[in-house]
Amino acid sequence: MTQKDEDNELKTLLLILNESDLLDPKSISNLFSRFSVIENEGIENLIVYVDFLKTIDEDTKRSLISFFKRQMQSSVAENLFSSERFKIIENYENNRFCLKFCSESVSEDLSVLFVFGVGGRDELKRILSNFIDSCRSGEVSPSAMTSEYISSRLKLPFEPDLIISHSKHTLTDFMIWQTVYSEYYFFEKDISRITDSDFRKAFDNFYKRERRYGA
Repeated sequence: MTQKDEDNELKTLLLILNESDLLDPKSISNLFSRFSVIENEGIENLIVYVDFLKTIDEDTKRSLISFFKRQMQSSVAENLFSSERFKIIENYENNRFCLKFCSESVSEDLSVLFVFGVGGRDELKRILSNFIDSCRSGEVSPSAMTSEYISSRLKLPFEPDLIISHSKHTLTDFMIWQTVYSEYYFFEKDISRITDSDFRKAFDNFYKRERRYGA
């Protein structure tokens, strides 16, 4: 366990990948094997966002999501990590795939949520469009539009403390509202070669930062 700055609480981690990162089943297995170090850090929520190139059509995207789902289920079923450390708590639905990481060493479980190609701007447009319709119908007053109103209608209510991505990736608009004060860290390795030590370095770096929260 690293020495933590009391002001830098790390409870929610967002890991941003591209679809190419998970095409090799070994990369998925390696990612799963890193969950122990993430949970031992005291992290409660891991969100793995898989972004897709804009040039990928919807049919190909659906095929890739099905492939990722099968590989993840296979990793769980094959019991790759010495015990039943994973269980599916929610089936794949609406571009989400949820797992529960069953800890052997600490009392709290790590919730892992995989999300595929869901843009944050589209979600905000939907919220604003629904709000305008509600105003026109007289259901709500325009003064009801507050940050709390938007936050309460987001599909993912988490606010990531730390976002880890790869230096070769461009940033996405995923969780654009929730990540406004998040800290960023970039790996220089592909996901297939990421080690526990790489994650520990990322966490150490996070704890040493002076978070300003927009100030």
